[in-house]
Amino acid sequence: MKTLIFNGSPRTNGDTAILINEVIRNLQGDHKIIHAYDCNIKACIDCRYCWKNEGCSQIDGMQEVYNYIQEYGSSTD
Repeated sequence: MKTLIFNGSPRTNGDTAILINEVIRNLQGDHKIIHAYDCNIKACIDCRYCWKNEGCSQIDGMQEVYNYIQEYGSSTD
């Protein structure tokens, strides 16, 4: 099984990281942690590109996150 974990905390060694590490210790299979605070993701500009297209019109760090969501969300392991 593949698990995608989003960590939004700005503290790399804070309580959230401790909890995530505890979860990971008990996970089986592959995992990926996305540190959202460190990602270069722009705010939505409400252009509605995503209504008719896949993804976002803005090219930023979210493109990589979309790829991880596809990879880890489609896992059947």
